Amino acid sequence: MIRLLFLFVLADTKKLPDVQWISTNSIFDISNTDHVLSVSIGDRLSIECPPPSNSGSSYEYSHLYMVSEAEYSHCYLASPHLIGTCDNSSQQVSISIVFREFTPTPGGIEFKPGKAYFVTTTSNGTKEGIDNRSGGLCASHQMKLKFDVQPKNRHGNNRNHNNRLPATTPVMYIIHADYSEEETQPDDSLQRSSIFPLFFAAFSAIFIHHLLFIFV
Repeated sequence: MIRLLFLFVLADTKKLPDVQWISTNSIFDISNTDHVLSVSIGDRLSIECPPPSNSGSSYEYSHLYMVSEAEYSHCYLASPHLIGTCDNSSQQVSISIVFREFTPTPGGIEFKPGKAYFVTTTSNGTKEGIDNRSGGLCASHQMKLKFDVQPKNRHGNNRNHNNRLPATTPVMYIIHADYSEEETQPDDSLQRSSIFPLFFAAFSAIFIHHLLFIFV
């Protein structure tokens, strides 16, 4: 017999403002540092590919890579990690990043507090030049992002971090408890009576957390 125990845990995550991944975006202007974003573990961010284009020739095609600081600074690829592609001129495409310290996805990117992570593209914007390995929009239009992951319990002061949207999320974990036929099965009445305090405690925690969020 297998029992499932549901455990609710509050995860305080934030949705950061979307980033428009197009060369005309002012955050890529060399005169400012708006491309440097302060983030915290648990934050989420969407990179929006260029809007659909009736004429495919005006669409900016690009691969987006997580790269080293050297690759980011000098606009080349050595050992990049592909995080998404903007290559669909007929519909809007978004690339989502969740800043997790641990990821359940094999080969996924894990972010460590206190470290910086870098995104860029060496595609030149054309369909034919999407696989370029150097230069491209990184060099011609400074299309790059830097994520400064803040130490735990500390938030950055830049405009992008201050505009974070609250999104406190209850996360449900499922814990399996296996019982062999030889083992004594727990009494059904005890199962029922013991599960209700868990649900009551979980939802009480959620309620209290929201009250604190409102009044703090």
